[in-house]
Amino acid sequence: MATHPEALQQARDLIERFEGIETKAYLDAVGVPTICAGLTRYPNGSPVRLGDVCDSQVCRGYLEQMLRQVYAPQLERIPGWARFGPSRQAVLFSFAWNMGARFYGSEGFETISRVLQEGAQRPEAYRSMAGALGLYVNAGGRPLPGLVRRRRDEAALWNSE
Repeated sequence: MATHPEALQQARDLIERFEGIETKAYLDAVGVPTICAGLTRYPNGSPVRLGDVCDSQVCRGYLEQMLRQVYAPQLERIPGWARFGPSRQAVLFSFAWNMGARFYGSEGFETISRVLQEGAQRPEAYRSMAGALGLYVNAGGRPLPGLVRRRRDEAALWNSE
């Protein structure tokens, strides 16, 4: 198995810390209906709608299901993924939860994709991950203090391995 079981637990805890668990749907910073720990779509693919209500245990189950079934298969495609410890994998789960499961290699994610690709060949390239993470702090075209804190904490966790 390429994803450490501990990574999933660390990722869940990290995501819940950053996102919180909201049991009533609300509009996020860019106006998208959101619930639980930042869900904009339920595991079955249906969109979150204002007025939706969800129990916190169900929210946690949704998060865990999405991490295993949607995010892990995408992240496991990253070169060197299986060599990352649980903390680095958790950081990438958290980043992907916030930015999209298919961020790696996608337009707009050239810097972080390059660091991950180069790091698979030359591990010293991973030293630039903190700077790469710090580029992704905008929502709606402006930096958000919460994203700045999130990227700083993700970078610290990345560098702890």
